[in-house]
Amino acid sequence: ALFIAVHHPDCILMDIGSTTTAVIPIQGGKVITEGRTDTQRLITGELVYTGVLRTNPNAVVNQAPVGGRPCRVAAEYFTSMADVYLILGQISSDEYTCPTADGRDKTIRAAQGRLARLVCSDSEILDEKDIYALARYLWEKQLQQIIDSLFQVLSGLKDGFGLPLAVAGTGGFLAKEAA
Repeated sequence: ALFIAVHHPDCILMDIGSTTTAVIPIQGGKVITEGRTDTQRLITGELVYTGVLRTNPNAVVNQAPVGGRPCRVAAEYFTSMADVYLILGQISSDEYTCPTADGRDKTIRAAQGRLARLVCSDSEILDEKDIYALARYLWEKQLQQIIDSLFQVLSGLKDGFGLPLAVAGTGGFLAKEAA
């Protein structure tokens, strides 16, 4: 944030990593975060415990549409957001740097099987189209969490909504979408 502040003195730095998202306001070349501890940063919206690899999708939603109806998700570690982004083509197998939930390969096919387990199913019951729709839904919901945090931070700043967004981290593609 200090490096960015030198080069972009008025912006919001959004750093989306494997596990967390940081929303850091910078004005007048200074980092002006309100929170000093992780708990304070969670309260102020400057930290969101959601990332593009390690986050369990059941921390993003408690239900998801399956066949046009809401379905509760399993409160178990069957999959991660890395599977979602691999299925959606946002990351490659090489960028899938965390362990998989089941220890299996980091292939789209294996990711589809893991993601289907989120709704206590498998890739024989849910087809590729259904699993892709589930992945897309999770992407939208995670994006909404990040946008909510961004709006919380921006609303507390004078002229916050006019600030450009500086993007960093593994989830830069998601930060760009939030912008």
